[in-house]
Amino acid sequence: MYKTGAGSEIQTTILPTSKPNSFQQRIQLIGTGKLDYSPTNPETTEVKKVSDKELVVTISQDSIKQYELKIDKALAAKDVSAASGEVIFNKMACATCHSADGAKSHGPTLLGLAGSHRPIIGMKEKQLADDAYIRESILAPNKKVVEGFPPNYMPVFNLPENEVDSLLLYIKTFKNK
Repeated sequence: MYKTGAGSEIQTTILPTSKPNSFQQRIQLIGTGKLDYSPTNPETTEVKKVSDKELVVTISQDSIKQYELKIDKALAAKDVSAASGEVIFNKMACATCHSADGAKSHGPTLLGLAGSHRPIIGMKEKQLADDAYIRESILAPNKKVVEGFPPNYMPVFNLPENEVDSLLLYIKTFKNK
């Protein structure tokens, strides 16, 4: 929820779609005023005006762009460390969807992930978030989607093994106190 200068609030909800590589964003204005939305890329964005106070924006791609990282010296040397994982995490903008402090976001928080048990869509038993689960979540994020989050939302990244190992080490630093 976002507050406007006029005392109104804008609420956004991210929703999955049945089409791969797409999602919907429902935007609602609570208070006075009217909503408007101008897409930056009209070829991939459809805006449906439900009312002056509600819009549904569908964003679709034929494919998700591949991750490209300008390699720093530690990564080029195949350094596997939490510090290298932090570099990758920041360059890939993982914090855009995954909080490290437990805050709700578009994707599951990473705080306390390692060793926890996660409810997975379609599974009766919670999944242990061990190294194998975290690695799989990085490489095949739509294989086991945490309940409450949309499937097909996180793109698939084709990462070298040392970068996956470094991300895993970095994610494991987000511990509950």
